[in-house]
Amino acid sequence: MCRNYNIIFSLLLLITKSSADWDWIGCYNESKELYDTENTTVIIGGIFPIHFWDQENKKYVLNKPGLLWVEAMIFAINEINHSSSFLQKTKVGYRIHDSCNDIKKAMKSALELTQGFPPDGKCPCNSSISKVVAVVGDAASATSAKVAAILSSTVTTQISYSATSTDFNAKQAYPSFLRTIPPDNMQALLIVDLIIHNKWTYVSLIACDDEYGRVGFSELLQILKEVEVCIAVQEIYDVKSDVSDLLTIKVIEKIIQEENANVIVLWCQRPEAIRVLKKAESLRLHNKTWIATETYGMSENIYDIDPNVVRGMFGIVPSQVLYEPFETMLKSITPNTVNRNPWIQEYWREKSCDKGSTINCSSINLSELPKSKYAEVIHAVKSIIIGIQSYQKLNNTEPIKPKLLFPYVKNVSFTGLNNLTVSYDEQGNPVVASYSITNLKQIKNRKLKWQVIGSWNDKSREFMLLEVCKMCK
Repeated sequence: MCRNYNIIFSLLLLITKSSADWDWIGCYNESKELYDTENTTVIIGGIFPIHFWDQENKKYVLNKPGLLWVEAMIFAINEINHSSSFLQKTKVGYRIHDSCNDIKKAMKSALELTQGFPPDGKCPCNSSISKVVAVVGDAASATSAKVAAILSSTVTTQISYSATSTDFNAKQAYPSFLRTIPPDNMQALLIVDLIIHNKWTYVSLIACDDEYGRVGFSELLQILKEVEVCIAVQEIYDVKSDVSDLLTIKVIEKIIQEENANVIVLWCQRPEAIRVLKKAESLRLHNKTWIATETYGMSENIYDIDPNVVRGMFGIVPSQVLYEPFETMLKSITPNTVNRNPWIQEYWREKSCDKGSTINCSSINLSELPKSKYAEVIHAVKSIIIGIQSYQKLNNTEPIKPKLLFPYVKNVSFTGLNNLTVSYDEQGNPVVASYSITNLKQIKNRKLKWQVIGSWNDKSREFMLLEVCKMCK
């Protein structure tokens, strides 16, 4: 029986209110969807923050990692469709939405994808072809949690490539949630090991007051106290509010007064972290060692900040993976390439390489996108496909039912990119938590450059260092 989509969505909005201080109208007045559902037998949904709200300039801006993640999902599906190792006589399709890093938009996308409603809101009462059997996404913990609230009601598989909150370990609340990125308690453990390794005994901790920052702040604070590391300044506050600049100034001034505390852990999502660092730049907070969490631990946005502020910053990021076929594909996408992805044109415009451009754009391609977590997206897609493959072997005459599919996806185990083992524990987390450690170095002409200097995993809890560096004994 066809349910009224608008009523369902309106009820959900009464339950969950966005904490943003602007009226939500979506990224655009009309929704965009990237899809390939023609002649497909199974469809996977994707939810990615292709845009995010720029609080400073009061507008949506293109999120380049989000654009990369979209391409990673499409690449993984195309690779599977052309492989003889997967899903014989089955073509996998996709429907991809932009969550805009907004809770309400992410919820709307989850409903459209799983209930089979297209962006125009019309209910396809006599067809279920547009319904997805599983969802890859979203990125942020806050939006992923609300998507999970919808998907868990039907036990539809959700695999996030970036949501790290330990709240998702509560399986009664999130029964069908999996992730290919380790949870924040692993990240907190690594940061503490890094602090101990360098014999830092006096540090400051700043976190953003949202689902990502609160959990990380709590996890890290508890472990730091257990190992008797002294905390100079500890602050958690709303970096997204209109008065956040004043709050940030007060926090930075406290840090300046603590002359003996030279290490600062900044636990925020990338846009908010950049805002804090820019304020530190304006207040000339020089010669401190910052520790960046996985959301911005290799972000090129840091390159625009005064090296005296951020030089020497350490980043904690998921294990860096280079997959040559994907890298080659990115290089093939240029301003002259016809592409169905509607958001790529925005990227060309930022590069001044859209239609009518007067500059030479022959060397411009998508390989310049920041290489962040694309392996996690590819692993999420492959987890779903291998789960479908196992499902079909035992239920080859039955159509795929999301509720019955989930156990097959949860129990997958395979070798992913760079020989990384991909499997999930009872809480839906990766069995192995592997990270790369990055360092922000100043090179010629005062330019900054992230370099991977080592690795760490939760089994050995030892640093494997790649070169002589600041943190080496």
